[in-house]
Amino acid sequence: MGVKWTTDQQHAIECCKGSVLVSAAAGSGKTTVLVERVIRRLTDEDNPCSAEDLLIVTFTRAATAQMREKIGAAILKRLSEDPTDRHLRRQYMLLPFAKICTIDSFCNDLVRENFHALGISPDYSLLDNETAVKMKNDVCEAMLERAYEEDSDGSFSGLSDMMSSGSSDEDFAKLIIKMYDISTAYPFPDLWLDSLIEEYSQPDINKSCWGGIIKKYVCDMLDYCVSSSNDMMAAMESDSIVADAYGAAVQSDINMYAELREKVNRDWDEALEAFNTVKYMGLGRVPKGYESETKNAVMTARKKLKELLKKVPNIMCVSSGEHSEDVRLMRGPVTKLIELVKQFGREYSAEKDKMNSADFSDILHRALNLLAVSDGRGGYIKTDLARELSSHYVEILIDEYQDINEAQDMIFKAISVDENNLFTVGDVKQSIYRFRLSRPELFMEKYDTYSVESSPCQRIDLHKNFRSRAQVLESVNFIFRQIMGEDLGGVTYDKDAALYPGASFPEGE
Repeated sequence: MGVKWTTDQQHAIECCKGSVLVSAAAGSGKTTVLVERVIRRLTDEDNPCSAEDLLIVTFTRAATAQMREKIGAAILKRLSEDPTDRHLRRQYMLLPFAKICTIDSFCNDLVRENFHALGISPDYSLLDNETAVKMKNDVCEAMLERAYEEDSDGSFSGLSDMMSSGSSDEDFAKLIIKMYDISTAYPFPDLWLDSLIEEYSQPDINKSCWGGIIKKYVCDMLDYCVSSSNDMMAAMESDSIVADAYGAAVQSDINMYAELREKVNRDWDEALEAFNTVKYMGLGRVPKGYESETKNAVMTARKKLKELLKKVPNIMCVSSGEHSEDVRLMRGPVTKLIELVKQFGREYSAEKDKMNSADFSDILHRALNLLAVSDGRGGYIKTDLARELSSHYVEILIDEYQDINEAQDMIFKAISVDENNLFTVGDVKQSIYRFRLSRPELFMEKYDTYSVESSPCQRIDLHKNFRSRAQVLESVNFIFRQIMGEDLGGVTYDKDAALYPGASFPEGE
């Protein structure tokens, strides 16, 4: 008896126009869907492809082995139904050589196969994490010692004093190494590092990135104040005595919060002055001796909002003039810091070259250098090798897409057919690798822009969970509806993100 697919699963299996993003929740049968999609591609009567024409990328070696095993089992099952199918027999024989691999493995194979184009030795060794960390620390320590000796104008000492704590440069070294590591998650690290300096060219706090972040935070705070005040007004509808005494003041609060929000969006200094001179309308009096839950709730909630608003001047902690001066003073030290990060990168690379070794970020960027050239604006131009691979792969299937970074994403874009044959699967709610510099925002950009209708870029949602009981899912949904949003978790946990119970799915994950 065959698997009974849901409508969305069927769509994910059969959709073959343009690029596809599958948002697959936990327990939704994504692995089985992926395997079935591959089998359908291999056995398409009108346009069958070979296993070697597909690139299937998973996040771990265990997942790779599982994927290869499941595809093999599915092919054998089809062969048991039709042993005379020569095409399918050939696919089973080719399966061990098919590109079903991790991102690191794909990049490493590409680099070793094209070592001559990179001008490197093909027998390089890969550094383990412990050795790489020790080497980074040693290189950075030696670089900082030399910088002290060569500090003729005192610019380095000044930067060191700003970045270090006490008499140790440990925090300073950690910062340099961390910035270097972060830069390697971007396609062109030096461009990303230079972009950090550009932020110090904007003296207007209303247009700066930091001003924007703070203004959004304060506006969210004011929105909360309005929402809480509206809840008070709603609560007072059942208590006319409290409403008569407190209603005017609470409505005045709502109007004030709205005015403050307008000022925040209009001008920094005007808003800062307004927050420093906030005046609340006094509450009216209820009859002597009158007590009610509504009265106490409104008084407590309003007091909390007052305390919350008192924090804003410390958040908007400088005037626009002070910000402009800070930016002017910090541009020099930040430029010096970026120079040190770049220098560290060069010296770390030189040390690895002496040992004929590389770490995983080196392999990633060597692979990217084979496929793409920067256009100087953050975009890329395909190389001849990228165009050759683009013509080879019929489809590129990427699992756990929520856990890739921007450099990895550019690799897959470069070897795709103008980004029109990418089949990406993931779930931003399961993103756990930010500490390894993953960028779930890449997933969300596609999630928000791809259409759920038939189009060159489609989004398919798999939210039926075949692994858990309905009671479990209801509990999970209840909790995460309260705590998840765009700012926490990267997704609004609404009807489009919640988990729903599905029927029995015997061949599920």
